[in-house]
Amino acid sequence: MVHFSFAGVSPETVRIAANDNVTWVNRAADTRASVVFPPTIASAFTCTDLRPYFGKTAAGYQSLPISSDSSPQTERVELPCPLRPGRYDYQVWIMDSGLAQTEAAGPGKLLSGTIVVE
Repeated sequence: MVHFSFAGVSPETVRIAANDNVTWVNRAADTRASVVFPPTIASAFTCTDLRPYFGKTAAGYQSLPISSDSSPQTERVELPCPLRPGRYDYQVWIMDSGLAQTEAAGPGKLLSGTIVVE
């Protein structure tokens, strides 16, 4: 499980076995966030349908919004299927609801993380 807040992603590099999974949890109060993979990740997934958690966007593959864990509708996002062995970088886009930011305006905070599949 990967947690993130305005302070960063923990763990910044997560190591998993083949056929394992990663779940992200938003610990940034009063925010929504998305996990974003670059377009090159597509060939690394062992499935072709990344729904319901991820969809194709101009940025690459973006997750559903993840509510903060203090929200009554806390959402968690996980990988839609296993990744092939390798190293995969991703970003977490935190949208600060207090600043009325939207996905179109871009993230209020941008964090980086890595998944290593062994």
